[in-house]
Amino acid sequence: NATTIIFNVSAWTNYSIGESNNDILVSACRDLDSAGTTYRLINNITALVDPCIRIANHNITLNGAGYTITGTGTGVGDLAGGYSNITIKNLKISNFATTGISSTWRDSLIFNNTFTNTSRGINFNSPANGINVTNNVFTGGGSSGEIYADRLISSFFVNNEINGSNGNAIFLDGTSVYNNTFINTTIKNTNSSSYD
Repeated sequence: NATTIIFNVSAWTNYSIGESNNDILVSACRDLDSAGTTYRLINNITALVDPCIRIANHNITLNGAGYTITGTGTGVGDLAGGYSNITIKNLKISNFATTGISSTWRDSLIFNNTFTNTSRGINFNSPANGINVTNNVFTGGGSSGEIYADRLISSFFVNNEINGSNGNAIFLDGTSVYNNTFINTTIKNTNSSSYD
C-alpha cells in the first residue's frame, strides 16, 4: 500500500506493485465459484439481486478493497453455504434487511469488514465451525443481532466492535452454539439489555 515507489531499472522486465495480478476483478453482483481464487472489488456495488455475492466453492477469498456493497433494504449481501477456507476481508456492507453475511462455512475468516444498517451483520443459521471473526465493526443495525448464531461451534471473535445496535448486539440461540470464544469485543449504545 505504498504511495510512492522508486525503481532504478537498468533493463526492461515486468514489475508489479500492490495487489496480485491474478485476482479476478469484481464490479457487479455475481457468483464466486473458482476454487483457490481471490476476487477483488474494484468499485462500490448496489445490490440489485439477492444475494449480491454468492460464494460457491471452497478456498475463495473476497477482498472488498475498501469498497461497499449497498443493499436496497432487503435481502443478503454475501451468501456462502457449506464451503471451507473462505475469507471475506476489507469489505463494507450496508443496508440489508436480512443479513450482511450469511454463513455455513468451516475453517474460514471474516476480517476487517464494516457492517452498517443490516438486520443481522453476520448470520450463522446453519452448521458453521472454526470461523475466525476478527477486527470487524458493526453499526446502526442488529434488530435481530449484529452477530446472530443458532448453529455455531468452536469459533473465535476477536477485536470486534458493535456500536448503535437497534436490538441485540450478539444473539446466541439454541443447543448447537457452543465452544465459542469472544475476546476484546466492544459493545456500546445498544437498544437492548439482552446479550450485551
